[in-house]
Amino acid sequence: TLREKTYTFAVECKWRAKYNAQDKVRWSYKEQLARYRQFAKDKNIPVFIILGIGGTPAEPAEVYVVPLASIERVELSRNWLENYRHDLSKNMFFDIPTQTLR
Repeated sequence: TLREKTYTFAVECKWRAKYNAQDKVRWSYKEQLARYRQFAKDKNIPVFIILGIGGTPAEPAEVYVVPLASIERVELSRNWLENYRHDLSKNMFFDIPTQTLR
């Protein structure tokens, strides 16, 4: 028999119009980042930040799916974010073996 198993994770969606002059984007502020981390710790679940940049909030030009555990700063560089770019032609899914949202 197949037994269903559930996996809980959290997603916070953000949108920013553009990068700043240093090619960075401020996605949050320190106190908010601390709250997100505390939430992940208290709930013992992975948290992902989905960051849209450019375009419109409904249709961003670029989308990044970043594990909160990977984020160390409230300002992220375009170069660093490239590691987490989501292919807009594909649906997102939670990869159970790796516990990642892709």
